[in-house]
Amino acid sequence: KTITITSSVEVDEMQIYPDITLDVATGSVLPLSPNAAGAVLDAGSATITCNGTAYMEIITGFAGAILFNQTMTINGDVIWNDPGGNSMNVGLNRTITINGDFTITNGTLTIGVGTDSTIDVNGDLTIGASGAIDCTNGMASKVAGDWIQTGTFTPGTSLVTFDGTSAQQIDREHASDFYAVTISNTSAAVTYLDNSLDTFNIAGTLTVADGGQFTCKDRFNPNGAVTLNGTAIL
Repeated sequence: KTITITSSVEVDEMQIYPDITLDVATGSVLPLSPNAAGAVLDAGSATITCNGTAYMEIITGFAGAILFNQTMTINGDVIWNDPGGNSMNVGLNRTITINGDFTITNGTLTIGVGTDSTIDVNGDLTIGASGAIDCTNGMASKVAGDWIQTGTFTPGTSLVTFDGTSAQQIDREHASDFYAVTISNTSAAVTYLDNSLDTFNIAGTLTVADGGQFTCKDRFNPNGAVTLNGTAIL
């Protein structure tokens, strides 16, 4: 079943049952504004589709709001904006797929409260100057577009996979390390830009898949293993 939203509507808590698609018309905004700590975006494996220029915006001033409590798919762009700099969590054993760009302008995205949680961004991932991603618990991130970072990334023992099908760039202006990185893009190169302000520090393992290419001239600083089934230009 499909529920269609034809104009912008603001909600403070949302539950969508399985096999339901929430369809947001082009030009509209779906702002989720929790009015209390612990508010939930509970999609139950359902799908939110933002058509055309529509997008989903998450705005909250409350700490500890668990906004992604179930495995779910969002077709469209997502903006996370918390003026108070509070946290948003991806629940235990959950996968959040965003088929669009994901931008964190303010606040901290905490991926997982245990193990086996993943955020899969099939677009650009942007961590703004006042934004952060915390993977202290060792969760996974997948990015099919560019990694653009002026804010903070805390890797823990997490794995970041670059799995796009066109050229990808890593552009960082904040000194923070990666723990483990896998280059599984076999269609085009993944490039760590020369104008990035920090070296590419990896505490764990860098893996380049067969047919993949990773370029990081003069800025690569491995502290762990390097597995090359593809090509690395370092």
